[in-house]
Amino acid sequence: LHPFTLHHAAAAGDTAAMQELVEAGARLGDTTGYGARTALHNASVAGRPLAVQALLEMAVANATTKGGDPAALVRTEDVAGLNPLHVSARNGHVDVVVHLLSADFESRKTASAGSADVTPVIHSRSKSGLVPLHEAARAGHADIVSLLLRVGAEAASEDESGRSALHWAAAEGHLAAVKELLQVPAGLVQMADKKRATPLHLACGGGHAEVVSALLDSGAEVAVLDIVGLSPAGWAQKHRHSHVLCLLPKASRSASAGATSTRRSRAAGAASSFSPASIRQIHELRWSTEVPPSYVYAGDQE
Repeated sequence: LHPFTLHHAAAAGDTAAMQELVEAGARLGDTTGYGARTALHNASVAGRPLAVQALLEMAVANATTKGGDPAALVRTEDVAGLNPLHVSARNGHVDVVVHLLSADFESRKTASAGSADVTPVIHSRSKSGLVPLHEAARAGHADIVSLLLRVGAEAASEDESGRSALHWAAAEGHLAAVKELLQVPAGLVQMADKKRATPLHLACGGGHAEVVSALLDSGAEVAVLDIVGLSPAGWAQKHRHSHVLCLLPKASRSASAGATSTRRSRAAGAASSFSPASIRQIHELRWSTEVPPSYVYAGDQE
């Protein structure tokens, strides 16, 4: 018996061991571990293009002799709904991405009428709604972002939170990926997620000054408010990013300051409704086993 399993051999890039194991009966589509990943997942995560190519060639050989879709392995999902293209895009392995896209394309090009409706792997979604483009943008792999866009990835595709690839790149401060996405004429810069946050909100909240400048140069709206009424300037203030705040127009900074003052005034008004007696009662309950200390009113005592 070979000391490797197929998964270990794939992760190590040992193509000779892989061939021996498959000839001895190892199956390409078998999954292992808590993540339920295949050998192709392992080779894709590790960035082993020769191992990926070998596995795909074995899959084609199996399909030729036994029937089936030779690229089904490319679309096999792990427990999180991630296929090998997702994980290779996330880890920045552009050679692996090319092999996987080519295998999927060739499979669909030669598909019969009955299987022609299979979703291209480039549009496949994880359980949280992420497509490979999201993964590449979030990790800052601008070369893979560019490649995926050129072969048909939808720049405006949203995940379950309503975020686009530009949202993710801006949130993480990946300037090169942001610039690649801003070249797409899809109105990405004004897109809002389900909490009405735009890429500019996220870049300001993360303190990513260069990304903020790039978004502003592309026409990002500075006065748009998120679901709680904060502008991008409000996000910068909230996270104390003064170096970002100074990049924004003065009018948006003033509006944000006004909104903050209004919220503070409301909070002060709510606090003034507590009478000295009620504050004493709250402090008397402080050490009660029925009221955790975290629930104690933190205002000034009488």
